[in-house]
Amino acid sequence: MMEDSPDLGERILRKLGYLDDSFNTDLEEALQVFVNTSENKRLLRTIGAIPDLRDADSAMSVTLRQAFLSSRTDGSWQQAPSDTNVRQLLLQRRLLHKSASKGDVFKAMQQYVQKESLETMKTYNGLVWRIVAAMNAEDPCRRDVVSP
Repeated sequence: MMEDSPDLGERILRKLGYLDDSFNTDLEEALQVFVNTSENKRLLRTIGAIPDLRDADSAMSVTLRQAFLSSRTDGSWQQAPSDTNVRQLLLQRRLLHKSASKGDVFKAMQQYVQKESLETMKTYNGLVWRIVAAMNAEDPCRRDVVSP
């Protein structure tokens, strides 16, 4: 349980791993990844609270805060995406070695995104999300991306 405050959305994004002080510092991109994670998107759609990613950070924060405070969800929000499958892909493509640091993975993801002509992202989670989305592009069960 977290106490309500104007920065509740940002605090929850930090707790769920979408924001941090090293590789995931961009709030706008953290919101984009959060909203496009399958379970979060489902919950937000259920309560009619998909934020408009073109809005100012403050408007997005208000929408997200309202969603987090809503009694219409069970509060089971999905954590930031895992990099396991992306690491495996990068190992297969020989862009990475098995004991690579997070910084090495970040650089390898940037190279992969550029090589594959995918939309570039600023954050580690953004790159993971973008690469996984490209890996699953042919999945008939995937939903459209919510984008600015």
